[in-house]
Amino acid sequence: MALNAPTSSSKPAAVAVTAYIRRTWQTLTRSHRNLAAAAVDSKSPPLPDGRWPVYVAPNEDIERLESRLRVEMSPADFDRIILKPLPREPGAIRVHGLLYLPRPYVVPGGRFNEMYAGGLQTSTHRSGDQWDAPFGWAPLEWIAVQGMRRYGYDADADRVSKRFTSLVEDMFRKHGTILEKYDVVNRNTDPAGELRFGYTTDEAGFGWTNAVYTALLDGERR
Repeated sequence: MALNAPTSSSKPAAVAVTAYIRRTWQTLTRSHRNLAAAAVDSKSPPLPDGRWPVYVAPNEDIERLESRLRVEMSPADFDRIILKPLPREPGAIRVHGLLYLPRPYVVPGGRFNEMYAGGLQTSTHRSGDQWDAPFGWAPLEWIAVQGMRRYGYDADADRVSKRFTSLVEDMFRKHGTILEKYDVVNRNTDPAGELRFGYTTDEAGFGWTNAVYTALLDGERR
């Protein structure tokens, strides 16, 4: 299939994108200081008392953890959450909540079918869901590229990688940010009219796109 699409990353664009990732990486990092904000879930209501549940491992000493968090969080933020032991059986969970992680972490998302102008789309089916056509997701591009390289299909891996990284660069020039998902068929990031389920926006950030872009770029330079 002949496609008129960029097949290599231009150095100025790559420099701009990687500089953006370095500047915004801390924005994507979560720690105890912003635990209260991270616990808020727009898809679920808080508990009746207004607090948001944070689940900790069943063997965690909750009183000890509370003492630690009171030191690292403001009193107002600590009062917005409640620590709850995570049930050992997933089916016993009745209220959705945030899973507590003891160390800082970075917030991050098929089948692979035909190659398109911006890489591989997740499927050929247009269901109105973000996990189907025409969208492509960075982690899935990464899995496909790594699989091709493992079995010696380096030329194919390079072609997929360069189409996706060039799409990220083009959209960065257009929007000034890195996004959660991309329309790899039409080489854009506007999901309007394509999505009928779930949320219909394209979230800016974005941890897994940042990580995959830089990893793919490193692979192209070898």
